[in-house]
Amino acid sequence: MIFLSPADLYRVLLEYSTSITSPWFGCLLGTSELRRICKEYLFSIRQLDASRFLHKKKVQELPDFVHRCWMSGKPINVGETAATTTFNVLSNYIFSTDLAQYDSPYSREFKNMVWAYMEISGAPNLASYFPVLRPLDPHGLLRWSKYYSKKLLAIFEQHISELLHARC
Repeated sequence: MIFLSPADLYRVLLEYSTSITSPWFGCLLGTSELRRICKEYLFSIRQLDASRFLHKKKVQELPDFVHRCWMSGKPINVGETAATTTFNVLSNYIFSTDLAQYDSPYSREFKNMVWAYMEISGAPNLASYFPVLRPLDPHGLLRWSKYYSKKLLAIFEQHISELLHARC
């Protein structure tokens, strides 16, 4: 297992900042605004140092879950478990709460939804090369993208409203 210090992680993010994008923010914000938000708020050295304890706690949950599965003799889906851990680390940075649980059908559904959205975002679209086909949406990518975007945004809005109600 490789651990990077916040300073090393910051250097890696700066080096690859032009290739790191988010399909959710790509259409809402310009690339410079997205990089500024990530650099100044989400992944600043100060923020990463402040959340070091949280990161260690979330990463420690992974071997604890593996140990529980080993004791009960239950098989482990490594990809799903790693995705849940990664997603919980990121959701705790952004929402201050876990959005996924190990061995939860909701978490599995959410992971599949995010995965499908990422596949749609990266799929080649014939309408991008031939603008006359854009209204026809020949691959159905726009339709599926809107479908998954609405579902993901509804989940995020639900968590944001729960956080707001908890603070009031």
